[in-house]
Amino acid sequence: MHPYPKEYLASVMGTLGKAFEFADRTLSGGVKRFYPLFAKSDIAASLSEGSDKPDIGLSGIAIVLEICGTARNEVIDELAQGSISSSKADFSYARWLGQTFAHYQWESGVPFRTIASFLSSEELQHIYTEAFEGDWADVLSAIEHVHHRATSSTQLRKLRRSFGLTQAELSKRSRVSLRSIQQYEQRKKDINKAQAHSIYELSQVLDCQMEELLEVDDIV
Repeated sequence: MHPYPKEYLASVMGTLGKAFEFADRTLSGGVKRFYPLFAKSDIAASLSEGSDKPDIGLSGIAIVLEICGTARNEVIDELAQGSISSSKADFSYARWLGQTFAHYQWESGVPFRTIASFLSSEELQHIYTEAFEGDWADVLSAIEHVHHRATSSTQLRKLRRSFGLTQAELSKRSRVSLRSIQQYEQRKKDINKAQAHSIYELSQVLDCQMEELLEVDDIV
């Protein structure tokens, strides 16, 4: 379900594109820092709630000032210390990111905060590099792939649960740290890049081939 009529989408995309571009020019950390700040903001929440007419009511610059002025440990003075050197291509990416964030949120109806929880700025940078020359369908497909990957169970989790083991029990039996197991299952660490010894120990406990623990979609 779309959060507001399509006739307002172009305006919201344009405003957020300008906001992200301004943040990239002036804010320490650029869009990588601004992206999660925006996603958690009241402005983002208001655009996600659903309305006959979205009340964004601010320019791109004003959005950055408002969000960074109220964010924790953030000071507006940072924006007045001069632009951070970036290339023209960086600005193009920053504007694309803001527009894409707005477009996907409208298309999916998923709140900005939720989108940012599974779609990092680094992943968006990768999508930009790979799909920028394509049409919106290519971008949408790439984002949906990231969403599916983030919300689907890993092979490790499926096998562990089929054995009826908790993460702590698997850690104790395999001698692989509990933290590593948690990160593999949350996809915060790539199990395909784990040490062979760790994969071997896990496979022995779970009575499977080492290859069965790898994430096929991640193998290049």
